[in-house]
Amino acid sequence: MAIIAMSTSLRCGMYAFGQRRFDVAEMSDSTGATQARLLGPPRWTLSMAAPNIGLSEADAAVWETMILSLRGGVNFLSAWDIVKNAPRGTCRGTMTLSGAHAQGATTVLIAVTGQSGLTLVPGDWLQIGSGTTGQLVKVMAGGTAGAATISVVVEPPIRPAAGYAGGTAVTWDKALGHYKLVSPAAQWNWVPGLNTVAGFAIDLVEQWT
Repeated sequence: MAIIAMSTSLRCGMYAFGQRRFDVAEMSDSTGATQARLLGPPRWTLSMAAPNIGLSEADAAVWETMILSLRGGVNFLSAWDIVKNAPRGTCRGTMTLSGAHAQGATTVLIAVTGQSGLTLVPGDWLQIGSGTTGQLVKVMAGGTAGAATISVVVEPPIRPAAGYAGGTAVTWDKALGHYKLVSPAAQWNWVPGLNTVAGFAIDLVEQWT
């Protein structure tokens, strides 16, 4: 098992994020009231496709290398949102968790240095931790940095059973999720007359260790 990094030169015509939930709805036979029960943590989904106009052989090679390096469902792809690769908020620089955060927590306190008055806003991506034990979260309710910290509400809740220790890195620049292919099958095609390659498209779902 290895982590394959998404290339910064990957050309995309479609790039779509989503979330897959694992909820079971239970309904009362007398009142009709429903209640959802969570069977497992939600997972981010990611779909990517190359431009419809086709790619040069060099651009196609970037796709081919990425897809084949994933080896079906064996390896992870580390990928970020190419549209929102940095926060809309103004916080930057080094960020770490301020204090320990337990499993299920949705309020995250982040230590920042020299950023008083700067912000994180709804829709910003953050990566807590690193590698396949890290977690990609989205800011749901933003905050403004004080002298040393900023507090934000995130989804999904903190996932690891042991939570995260104080001092764990929080990444804002190209916050990564780790994904595996939904289907091990992939194909692409040469476009006659245009001397280009087209048809690259993959669907992925978040996984962790």
